[in-house]
Amino acid sequence: MSFIDHFLQIVVTDNGTKVWTRGVPPYTLKDVYVEYPPPSPPIVTLESEAGSERKMALPGSPEYLAYQDETKAWRVRVDKGLVDHHLDYGVVKWQFPWDDEITQDAPEDWEVPTRIAKYHPNPTVEERRVLFIKACILVTQEDIEAVDVILYAIKPVEKKDVEAAMVPTLSR
Repeated sequence: MSFIDHFLQIVVTDNGTKVWTRGVPPYTLKDVYVEYPPPSPPIVTLESEAGSERKMALPGSPEYLAYQDETKAWRVRVDKGLVDHHLDYGVVKWQFPWDDEITQDAPEDWEVPTRIAKYHPNPTVEERRVLFIKACILVTQEDIEAVDVILYAIKPVEKKDVEAAMVPTLSR
């Protein structure tokens, strides 16, 4: 048994696939933010009789509206990057019920489905692995939720926490 195996938890999916998973340490998420830096706020040059001055673009200006669009697109990239990072780091290996082999990579003969390939042309080995996990390992909402509890270290809400949160509401 390897060192890392001591930290793994096994989830059995609806189709009987065993998935070895681990929680994703928050510090590893920094890499996603480094890979996808946020857009810079728009700076415009204002000309006046006193000279020129550089200031942040005003809300509603064309520069600011373009910045808002860039920020929305950046958030989508970061969200996707975070999900992919969680799956790539947190899903360590798997074993299908019809196979004795435990593996951690997409099979070489697996072709990315056309509907998925349309959004992921020429995926790297790491991207193929994540696409395989999404398309062939975690195929039901229940599978995703069972794995997410481990990857995201989700703790169930306890009754005492709900009651404590309701105290200010009940005392009004």
